[in-house]
Amino acid sequence: MPEPKKVPEDQRIPAKELTDRGPEQFVQPVHAVRVSTQADAARVTWSGEVRARFEREARVISNLHHPNICTLFDVGSHEGRQFMVMELLDGQSLKERIARGALGVDEVLELGAQMADALEAAHAQGVIHRDIKPANLLLDEEGTVKILDMGLARVDNTGDANDHQLTNTGQVMGTVDYMAPEQASDTRKADARSDIYSLGLVLYELFAGIQRDPEHPISAREANPQVPSYIDQTIAKCLRDDYFFSYHHTTRIWWMIRPDGSRL
Repeated sequence: MPEPKKVPEDQRIPAKELTDRGPEQFVQPVHAVRVSTQADAARVTWSGEVRARFEREARVISNLHHPNICTLFDVGSHEGRQFMVMELLDGQSLKERIARGALGVDEVLELGAQMADALEAAHAQGVIHRDIKPANLLLDEEGTVKILDMGLARVDNTGDANDHQLTNTGQVMGTVDYMAPEQASDTRKADARSDIYSLGLVLYELFAGIQRDPEHPISAREANPQVPSYIDQTIAKCLRDDYFFSYHHTTRIWWMIRPDGSRL
């Protein structure tokens, strides 16, 4: 695994200050670091699978360098417990922002272009996020969106058999409300198009202010008449489950939704 950027000694948090909270993340507002820990609630030795998932997440993040992906600074262990030191992000999740109502068209286009660009960078490294949703997208005070939580990401073309052993055939991982059909049947079938499908649902929700109803779907433009027709068509194409008529790369989405209006 490539070495992540190291945090200067005077910015580090003593390992003894890290608190076990089960498999979750928490934030320590010290300098510019975010501390993430994963440990079982019973405070017993990690299972091999949990440890492998932690190490995979660290490996995935360390290979990604993009302004819209949360930065990993350091990885370490203390008394058998591993931890990550990550970028401290001040802001709110898109889930929290959406709870206050639909966003303006220009704002959504800006955020959508950022998300599409970040996903393209991840996909270029063979990384499929598999859990794109508003709760995993943080909006900072400067209007920059950051992709968080690579814990379910799959790394293609790594030659690492452990990546495939961590997910059994037929096993479903992710968030059902934002999951592509092929991922819902088998997580290992997820590819770039799965992230694109999830991105389409996030864009829909940003425009509409509510989740798309899969039982009685209406278009983004029907939900919000201010949505331009070309954006409505772009979102609809993100949500197509037909291989030949769906987007295969987020670059195309970026060109369609970039806020300056210049499109291919």
